[in-house]
Amino acid sequence: MLLINKKIPTLAPLPCELAQLELGAISYQKLLSDRLGQIHGSWQMDFFPTAELVEQISRRDNYEVRRHDGTLVGSSAGNCRKPAEIIGFEGIKITYPWDLLDLLSIFPGKLEADAVCGKVSASAHADGFLVLGENSVILPGVYIEGNAVIGRNCRIGPNAYIRGNTLIGDNCRIGQAVEIKNSIINSGTHIGHLSYVGDSIIGRNVNFGAGTIAGNLRHDNLQHHSEIDGKLIATNRRKLGVITGENVHTGIHTSIYPGRKLFSGATTLPGEVIRKDRH
Repeated sequence: MLLINKKIPTLAPLPCELAQLELGAISYQKLLSDRLGQIHGSWQMDFFPTAELVEQISRRDNYEVRRHDGTLVGSSAGNCRKPAEIIGFEGIKITYPWDLLDLLSIFPGKLEADAVCGKVSASAHADGFLVLGENSVILPGVYIEGNAVIGRNCRIGPNAYIRGNTLIGDNCRIGQAVEIKNSIINSGTHIGHLSYVGDSIIGRNVNFGAGTIAGNLRHDNLQHHSEIDGKLIATNRRKLGVITGENVHTGIHTSIYPGRKLFSGATTLPGEVIRKDRH
């Protein structure tokens, strides 16, 4: 349900036009199809393979890719008389929205070059690889620790801190003294000054009022669970922030418990504490 209207970026090569992020379920299928375009056979669409696995498969005439539990992920569909070679699955299974965060280890985690088309202040610092779209500006005092992809027409800072592997879409504003960690920020979203967003997926056209804090760590250090269709689902994540739909607006000084979901169009009052999912 929440995967709809989420999008995932295009993989390398990295000319500046690819700084535009495509973060949605349909785009995820295109991303997967592009990766699997090198091989023959069929594939379960909710399994995203590593580039190394695709290369391994591309050298096989007849193969079956299976998970450790025996689940068939992909195969050459028996188009060869040779017995199928069984290959273990290496990659990411995308079932729930928080699974998209695992893709950050692949993109931008495996970037190997910069592609900067916007302007970066001389007093900003990027400790990692940066893809920056046209007409985007990184203001003085910004520190980027890790790999980041930032789309077109964005304004980052001043004095913002972006760390981990982070994706920021087009037409975004990341304000004064904002910290973004290991997150996906969709296009048209504004994160107001003095806010914190960690291990989160933020939808399109969202506005976080100044001082909005999205917690990502439980006090007992155990993994997060999230309610889907009335059932608590284990996320297998020790750190999980907020997942929002589109057009969400938070009032200033909103505090959001870790692992909560704000559905499309949800709003919060100034100073509100969000303890449960908000529809």
